[in-house]
Amino acid sequence: MRTVIVSALFFFVIAGGIFIYSNFGTSEDAKAATTYTWNGSLGSEWGLTGNWTPSGLPGSSDIVIIGSTTNAPALSDVTSIASLTLNNGANLSMNGNSLTLSGNFTMNTGATINLLTGGLTVNGNCTVNGGTISGTGILTASGTTTVFGSSTGSPLVHVPVVANTNSITFRSTTFNSSVTVSKTGNGNDNSYGVNTFYGNATFTNTGSGNFLFANTTKIYSMRMFHFQIPETESFILLTMM
Repeated sequence: MRTVIVSALFFFVIAGGIFIYSNFGTSEDAKAATTYTWNGSLGSEWGLTGNWTPSGLPGSSDIVIIGSTTNAPALSDVTSIASLTLNNGANLSMNGNSLTLSGNFTMNTGATINLLTGGLTVNGNCTVNGGTISGTGILTASGTTTVFGSSTGSPLVHVPVVANTNSITFRSTTFNSSVTVSKTGNGNDNSYGVNTFYGNATFTNTGSGNFLFANTTKIYSMRMFHFQIPETESFILLTMM
């Protein structure tokens, strides 16, 4: 994030002469996005400028990319950034702090994130292609699209999920905690089978489109339905293909 000094120079005409008044004391933050890549050269603390390339600290308008490094990052405080990408080998610990994204969250196969007790809030698109999300904090997704799973990844999600989104896609994902989805979009979702829910799942449709939990013709158009795990069972497996 760059800082711009705003200077003002005013001219006044007083009694036939010119009076000049200058004011150089005002500064404003020009929130131009910077892309920061984690290098971890000084250790695991998120808040050290030397752990980032370029050197600095990601701010609320900045983009963060984390990959495989010797020293994995750990949040040192409540944090807000624009977007976050976790690539193969990335390992982010939130240390119980909350992390808020004004933009997109992308998690690729081979990445891990441990919320511990902190909450991860995604206000842009949430795309979990693979990897593991652990902890007891809540993953909240409120962007246009929310995606769990891909053709090359089978995510493992241990945390509660709350999604308020236009469309949601499920594919080969295991959820070990509760899932609460409110679908607001007008189109039919494009999901696939082999999704496992070890916790209760509630789906509410407030849009005109349908829930689609398979890639053929099994469409769910009811306004709300709920999976309650029976006392005699430990999970529900959706195998619609």
